[in-house]
Amino acid sequence: MLGLSACWPAWIIHAQLKNMEGFLLNSGLYDIIMFITDHLTFKKIFLCIIGWLIYKLFIKPMNYVKGLCDVGWLEGHRNLKTRVIGKIPPVYPNGWFAIAESDSLKKGQILHVAALGENFAVFRSSNGVSRILDAYCPHLGANMAVGGKVVGDCIQCPFHLWKFNGATGLCTSIPYTDKIPKTAKVRSWNTVETNGFIFVWYHAEGEEPNWFPEEIKEINHNKLTYFGRNQFQIKCHIQDVPENGSDMTHFAAIHEAAAMNGGDLRYQEKTMLKFFRHKWQAVWEPCNENGKQHTATSIIDHHIDLFGKIKIAKCRISAYQTGPGYVVLKVNAGFGTVLLLQVITPVEPLVQKVIHRVYSPAYLMPFTRFFFLSEAYMFERDIMIWNNKVFFDQPIYTREDKSIARFRRWYQQFYTQHSKTYAMAKEGLDW
Repeated sequence: MLGLSACWPAWIIHAQLKNMEGFLLNSGLYDIIMFITDHLTFKKIFLCIIGWLIYKLFIKPMNYVKGLCDVGWLEGHRNLKTRVIGKIPPVYPNGWFAIAESDSLKKGQILHVAALGENFAVFRSSNGVSRILDAYCPHLGANMAVGGKVVGDCIQCPFHLWKFNGATGLCTSIPYTDKIPKTAKVRSWNTVETNGFIFVWYHAEGEEPNWFPEEIKEINHNKLTYFGRNQFQIKCHIQDVPENGSDMTHFAAIHEAAAMNGGDLRYQEKTMLKFFRHKWQAVWEPCNENGKQHTATSIIDHHIDLFGKIKIAKCRISAYQTGPGYVVLKVNAGFGTVLLLQVITPVEPLVQKVIHRVYSPAYLMPFTRFFFLSEAYMFERDIMIWNNKVFFDQPIYTREDKSIARFRRWYQQFYTQHSKTYAMAKEGLDW
């Protein structure tokens, strides 16, 4: 069959096309076609926006970070100069402390971490093992974590290319000499990587570890879904933070108002949610079992009161503290378990970095994300207290405060003869 151009002259074809265009315009079909085209484009854009929101709100791990002056520090930097410190315990207890998160350290990467009055070079060797050395090269004092390089299981100083073994701290190579001084060595720190954290062992007397953070197989073997983290810096003594678990009466005082009221204590009763109250019952007990005296447990039963009559959202929170700065919280709501890991690391004598990481089965995603955000708001209320309080070594106790006194006696085991006091830790830090 012959084509149209072979049967009709070109001027006829052009005229027919013009007539067709006019027909489409006059009949409204053109507008309909353009509407459908625009509608499909809009639909695609709309679906993309919805997909992005779903990913952002429900799939992407949360990352909620607040700095030192972001939460409950009403006086700002003035607080540093005017605040009364009180008679405080030593500022760096003995134990395992989280020095970095596992997913923040890739193969061949080096981190400089200042904590516990030390400067650490934290790196991951070429075979994936995490190592911690003193950061400063004993040659001429360069910080090996700044510009240094990972070579096999060694870290190479950027200044003169000396290499130090991550396991022993010994210098293994100096490129311009065959004779390595016997004193060419940096301190190698005991390291454990588990449950999403890299821990360093710190002990004022130089003693070797006699206990370790317990492995959580569900986390290490990826049987639970990671839903996010939060991070806070707090101006307080490290002991203040875990002491909260033994303070039974503070729950009703600052954690009864609805979590969605936020973390500022000044506005807890100035909302429409007064009918919504969190109720708590808690007990704290140290472990007396041989070899586990460094652990303690808080059991917290929670429910929500609506209008003072209806009880909903019942759950039990079991908090297992291991050492001075590591707590595992298991939240059982009856339909699954959420794991919340808390680590506390002194980055300065009276500045703590606190990180929470949350895990649960994938099907608990909506509950886990809501719980984790609520936990952050509740924790900010505590921070508002910690950032502005003074430590009393001999407070006035009531009978209901006996668990606080027991906690303080239990925590004393993490201080020894040469544990650094606040005055000792500040020496050399004031310019």
